[in-house]
Amino acid sequence: MNRRDAAAIASLPGRKFVLTNAPASYAHRVLRALGLARYFDGVISIERMRMFGALRPKPDARMLRFVLARLKLLPARCVLIEDTLAHQRSARGVGMRAVWMQRYLRGNSHGTEVGGHACRKPAYVCARINSIQALRKL
Repeated sequence: MNRRDAAAIASLPGRKFVLTNAPASYAHRVLRALGLARYFDGVISIERMRMFGALRPKPDARMLRFVLARLKLLPARCVLIEDTLAHQRSARGVGMRAVWMQRYLRGNSHGTEVGGHACRKPAYVCARINSIQALRKL
């Protein structure tokens, strides 16, 4: 990760968590490899997405509400920065703000084209960005 991206993450207000459908060990390895581990307050991985014995990964709205309650966070004070529109829609459904990160999505079905058609920012997405630095301007 370049210094500007790391500085942008460090400058963001509030607590920061990685919410991932990946295993915790993988998420921690990626954060360390990118030099970003120190900027995050925690990782909420697939292992922590069980409710009543059932796995409820993103984009499950029940899991998002559960995570928010566990962290004692109000949805309106949270932002999900995500590259997958289904996850964005779920976050908005529980009251979170949604930022659509498209930096790495060129040619991907989640990116600037959805279902083979050019896609404008959906109504449930609060902002569409192409760089981490753009977060500071929101």
